Amino acid sequence: MAQSRPTRLDAGMFEQALAVLDRERPSARENRFFRLLNLLVWGAFGLTTLFLVLRLSGFPQGRSSVWIAWGIALIYIVIIPVFILNWPLIKKLWRAARLRRRLAPSFRRRLMHQFSARRRQHRIVNFATFVLSLLGYVVAFPALLGLLFELFPDRNFNPPRLTFYAVATMFGLSCIPLHFMARGRERLEVIAELRSSLLGGRNQANETQLAPADYDELTRIERAQISADRRQSVKAMSDKSLETQYSSKEHRAVRDAKLALAPATLVKVQACIDHLIAHPRADDEAIQTRDHISYVRVPETSLEIGFSIDREAREIKVLSLGPANREGTSVGLRQE
Repeated sequence: MAQSRPTRLDAGMFEQALAVLDRERPSARENRFFRLLNLLVWGAFGLTTLFLVLRLSGFPQGRSSVWIAWGIALIYIVIIPVFILNWPLIKKLWRAARLRRRLAPSFRRRLMHQFSARRRQHRIVNFATFVLSLLGYVVAFPALLGLLFELFPDRNFNPPRLTFYAVATMFGLSCIPLHFMARGRERLEVIAELRSSLLGGRNQANETQLAPADYDELTRIERAQISADRRQSVKAMSDKSLETQYSSKEHRAVRDAKLALAPATLVKVQACIDHLIAHPRADDEAIQTRDHISYVRVPETSLEIGFSIDREAREIKVLSLGPANREGTSVGLRQE
C-alpha cells in the first residue's frame, strides 16, 4: 500500500501553523513547574502505595512507617504552591481536554480518545493512568468517610487506624489526577514534535511539508482554538447588559465570503465583527465612511468590512467583506 504524500504548506500557511502551535506551547517556566508537579504527584502515589502495602501485608508498624507518613505529608505540603504556580497551564490543558471531548460525536469516540496516542507507549500509559484514576475515586471517598467517622468525638482515639484512613484518602487523591497529568504531558510533547517537524522541513522560501498525520493533528488543534475563541466571544457578549447590546445582520455575500477564508483569518474577521457589535462607534479613527457606508480594516489582514449602524433599531448591518482596492474601497456588496 502506497504511503500518503506529505502536505505542502506555503509561506502563509507556515506562519499560520507556527502561530497555532506557539499559542499552545508553554513557556520554559511553565514546562519546568509542570514536570515538577508530575514528579510530586507520582511521588505521593508511590509513597502512599508503599504505606498501604506494608500495612495490609501485616508488616510491623515502626519507625519506617512513621517516616513514610512524614514523607507523604511533606509532599502534599509542597504540592499546594507548585499547583498554584501551574494553574495557568493546567487551566489551558483542562480547556483543551474539554474541547476535545465536546468535539467528539459520541460517548464511545470520547472514551476511545482517552487511549489514543501517537506512540504505543503513550497508549499503555494512558490506559494505566485511566484505570488508576478510576481506582482513586473508588478508594478516596470511602476512605474520606472513614477518616471523618474516626474524628467523631464519641469515638475512641485510634492513631494507627486514623493514619490508615488518612493515607488511603491521600492515595485516592493522588490517583485521580494521574490520567490528566499523563494526557497533558503527552499533549505538550505533541506540540513540541509538531513544531520541530514544522521548523525542520522549512526551506528558504518559508515553505515546508508535514506528514498527513501531523497535518491532521495540527488542523484539530486549530479547530479547537477557533471553537474556544468563538465561545469566549459569545460569552463576553452575553455578559453585557441587554440595554447596551446591538444585534447584527450579515448580508448573504458576507456569509459566502467567510466560507472561503482560512480558519485563522476567519477568527480575526469574526473578532472584528464582534468588536463592532460591542463598540458601535462611528467616530472611531479606524473607521472610514464612504458613500454613506462605514469601513473598518480587519487587523493583521488585507480585508475590509463594510457596515452600517441603525441606532434606533440597535442593529449593525454587515454589508461587505473583501480586500481593499487601490481607491480604498472594499470589494463586495454595498447595499442591502
